[in-house]
Amino acid sequence: MKFLKLVSVALLAFTFVTGCGAAEKTKEVKLTAERAIAMLDAISNRMENYEKTTKDKDGNEKQIRVPYTFDVSTRMALAKDILALKFVADAFEKTRIALLMELSGGSGVIQPNTTEEAQFRVKLMAESQKEYTLNLFVFSKADLKLKDDDGFQASVLQAIIPIMTD
Repeated sequence: MKFLKLVSVALLAFTFVTGCGAAEKTKEVKLTAERAIAMLDAISNRMENYEKTTKDKDGNEKQIRVPYTFDVSTRMALAKDILALKFVADAFEKTRIALLMELSGGSGVIQPNTTEEAQFRVKLMAESQKEYTLNLFVFSKADLKLKDDDGFQASVLQAIIPIMTD
């Protein structure tokens, strides 16, 4: 488990470096690995654009993709948050692979319904609940230009609550 110690030290260094220079818009956020991965998915995969129903020239309904209208500084802050969250996700994935290799005797394959599989699940669950402290940019509703008809899914909003200011 020397690998896990190295990941923890690297994460501390990364958090220090990414938090410098913009302290006025960042805050220290404690997240489990599971929550950080969910937030990463929400920001990087579901905050680019949204579907909107519109009508074509013949009056037929059609779905179009509409990009969110974030300003440049908001996009940059989101990109930096993605970088910090991705570090946690990558550390979790490396730990998952290390556990898999350890419990499979190096084969990388664990048979279902075995003691090894049960141990893997227990250890992986413990890793997913491990808490990380990150310096993340925070956003207000105004920063994100939230409107009633902008298509923001409730699941996205729920995932980013830790980095919202109001």
